[in-house]
Amino acid sequence: MRGITRKWRRRLEELVKLRSLKKKEDFNLNQWRMSFRIGAEGTDMWPECKALGIAAISYKPLAEVDLSQHERGEPLEKWSLLKSAQKLSLEAVAYEMQEGDIIYVKQGPSIISRGEVQGAYKFESGLDLRDEKGMPWPHQVPVIWEPYFLAAKISLGAEMSTVKRLTPEDIEKLEKMFRVFDHAKHRKKVEIMVKEQAEIEAAEIEAEEQAEIDAKADMAAYKANAQKVGA
Repeated sequence: MRGITRKWRRRLEELVKLRSLKKKEDFNLNQWRMSFRIGAEGTDMWPECKALGIAAISYKPLAEVDLSQHERGEPLEKWSLLKSAQKLSLEAVAYEMQEGDIIYVKQGPSIISRGEVQGAYKFESGLDLRDEKGMPWPHQVPVIWEPYFLAAKISLGAEMSTVKRLTPEDIEKLEKMFRVFDHAKHRKKVEIMVKEQAEIEAAEIEAEEQAEIDAKADMAAYKANAQKVGA
């Protein structure tokens, strides 16, 4: 069993390393920092968004308007009710995020997760994602969130903005920060996967041993029965 586990550990380490070293060749892609609440005291929508595999945003004047059916900035009478920072955040999700973009999740002073955008903006009114006040959060992009991520405190400026396009300086700062955690995150992934594989192997061995015990018991019963018949 130890030999099998060591073999799986090496294979899993190679897979994790390959994924972590994957580089994007499209330099037109953007990286973003995004929080999942309205204001400092708003509902934290991150758990729901993570579970659904989405990034979502909403502001009351446009909470029921499908922006894919309108030109940018329309309907004007509703957009005009938003503050400048709110307009920029909503425009980022509705018009600027694209497949391959990276989103860092902001929660308070920390970055707590990271994911890759899988497609363009969608207006999902039927999903019924609502905050504690009953306001829908239908403005969404699909995202694959990393299953294992070590949170870290880091300031990138514009702390009150819901969505911030990251500058090259911001990205360099993040990369330096998370390079420190890469080794620990890598080990955590491998340890979890190796543990899961070891549990599978242990269950298989236990099943084989039980099958052998059952076979021996059946054989013993067969011999005992044969002796009775011969007598």
